Order: sequence, then structure tokens, then C-alpha cells
Amino acid sequence: MRPFLETFTGISSHQLFFVLLGFSLANLVGTTLGHFPLEKDIYKSLTWSSFLMGSIVGLVVVFGHHHIIAVSFLITLWGFVFGIVQIRWNM
Repeated sequence: MRPFLETFTGISSHQLFFVLLGFSLANLVGTTLGHFPLEKDIYKSLTWSSFLMGSIVGLVVVFGHHHIIAVSFLITLWGFVFGIVQIRWNM
């Protein structure tokens, strides 16, 4: 993720630290709270989370050159959704 963010979006190393910190904290929250939607309906949860992750990556590519704040928010949201998905891998 780091090479992509540095080259494609032009984020500096100082900004990259905060983007990856947001990703990590959101991933922690997603991992902590992710069992609720998975217990309710695992197939719908994984379908929607996969769709969301793909959409987020597409939006990062679209907004990557112009809006660093939008990219930071999207990377953080991706970390949250990824936290839900990685719980399923360990079930």
C-alpha cells in the first residue's frame, strides 16, 4: 500500500504515517465489531464487504491524484471493512 500511496497519490511520508495509522485503528475497530454482522448472516456480510472493498479501491484510483483527504478517508474505511473480512478467514 505504501508504494502506491507515495507514487500515485503523492502523499508525503509525514502524511503517510497518519493515513496508515487511520487504517490500523479502523482495522482494529472492524476486527472488534466485525463479529456482529458475521453472526447475523455471514454470506451477506462477506458479499457486501467484498463489494465495498472493491468500490473503495476504485474510488481511491479515481480520487487519488486530486483529493488526499478523500483518499485518507477511503483508506481508513477500507481498513474497517478489511477488519470484518479477516475475522471470517479465522473462523
